[in-house]
Formats: sequence, C-alpha cells, structure tokens
Amino acid sequence: MKIEGWGSSMVATKYMHQEIKAVRELLTDELGKLGVFDDLAAEERLGGLLKMLSYNYKADTGVDLNEDQ
Repeated sequence: MKIEGWGSSMVATKYMHQEIKAVRELLTDELGKLGVFDDLAAEERLGGLLKMLSYNYKADTGVDLNEDQ
C-alpha cells in the first residue's frame, strides 16, 4: 500500500534539509560580514528546522544526515 502525503517522501526531507542548510550558510556568510547574523531570529528558526528534518529523516530511514554534507 502506497501512502500519499507530506510524510511519504524521504527524498523531500533530505532535499529540504540541504536547501535550508544552504540558505543558512548564505545568510551566515553575508550577514556575518556585517556582524548581525547572530542577533537574528532567523538563525534560531533555521537551526530548529534543520534539527527537525534530521530527526525525521533518521526516524523514517534509520540513516543519520551528515551535517557536514
């Protein structure tokens, strides 16, 4: 039985993790030059999303996402 919906695609979970991480790194590089990134709520929100995606990916697949990818 194939399950349809948001939770059915493990590839989407990993893809979203990689995309959010790329955005976070871009913000860190650009705003870090200005010395303001550490003060932004975006850092905390993006970090939380990355942790949630990593947790869900491992729960769904049994595989850890390597944070250094």
